[in-house]
Amino acid sequence: MPNSQNWLEGASADQPQAEGQGGAVVASAKTKAQLPANWRQLLGQGWELNQQGMPSRQAGRVVVVAQGQILLVAGHDFSDATHHWLFTPGGGIEAGESPAQAAARELAEETGIMVDPDRLSLLGYRQALFEFRALTCLANETFYYLHLDHKPQLNQERWTTNERSLLDGLNWYSPHNLRQLSQAGLAIYPPELVNHAAKLVT
Repeated sequence: MPNSQNWLEGASADQPQAEGQGGAVVASAKTKAQLPANWRQLLGQGWELNQQGMPSRQAGRVVVVAQGQILLVAGHDFSDATHHWLFTPGGGIEAGESPAQAAARELAEETGIMVDPDRLSLLGYRQALFEFRALTCLANETFYYLHLDHKPQLNQERWTTNERSLLDGLNWYSPHNLRQLSQAGLAIYPPELVNHAAKLVT
């Protein structure tokens, strides 16, 4: 595994990064009063309102590498189907789970890849704002690294109804592919992934 403990150096717990629609966002941009009534249904399970009235959650994510490529999920904004992005597999931490356990469970649910949490190597942390057209939410994410010798067969059968309405598919991307897509304007999260992809796959 590459020495990438600080690969998320652009993120900090005190300065969340804005994502989604882009642009500067402050932590109180979307208060409880501004949230759509069905925000829980839109975001899915695991999100709770923080002290600023913003949906937030703790999450675990995995950078999966195999044969020189990185596995990413394609998705789109639930409130703007024309806005697409790529991101790492992962999701919210459930009660009683460690971040690694959550990352492994979400990886299995989203991709079909089964892995023991002990096989995941810590990459780093970040706090990021996700700005959808309908709302803004805050995620505190722990990232892990998983190297596989061969690309496994991917499986989307365990996607929830909510995920099927937001996710478009799974695919493998080389560092060159990611840079080309980023330069063409496709959002890739976390943004640091594009610059660190070459290190992560070697």
